[in-house]
Amino acid sequence: MKKEKNSTTDSAWIDSLKTIYETLETIELTRKSFDITPEEKLVLEKSAVSLRKKEREIIGEQISAMIKKITPQSENLETLTGNIRKRVKNMGKAPKTLDNISKILLEVVKIADRTGTLIPEKETEK
Repeated sequence: MKKEKNSTTDSAWIDSLKTIYETLETIELTRKSFDITPEEKLVLEKSAVSLRKKEREIIGEQISAMIKKITPQSENLETLTGNIRKRVKNMGKAPKTLDNISKILLEVVKIADRTGTLIPEKETEK
């Protein structure tokens, strides 16, 4: 399967989230500080909102990428499952057919035995 490239590499998005979380932690600690003005607090709150938005965007992109990777595989799995079901069903038909033939032969033998019309065994030559 061809590997798709998107705007974030396999580990870059993880690093981005780590940076976002670290920055959010710093923002939260700074916001709790008594030494900041209301205007600075507002800037920090807006920054936190922007970072949370970016966090959701990165996670959404990764989920979409994972779904794109999984979808073809799940379709293949559904096809394989369908094939297995058909084969199991067909495998079950052969024993059922043999059972039916066996029952019919048994009934024929019973009727022939009861009516005395059984074909005699051939005698072996000495």
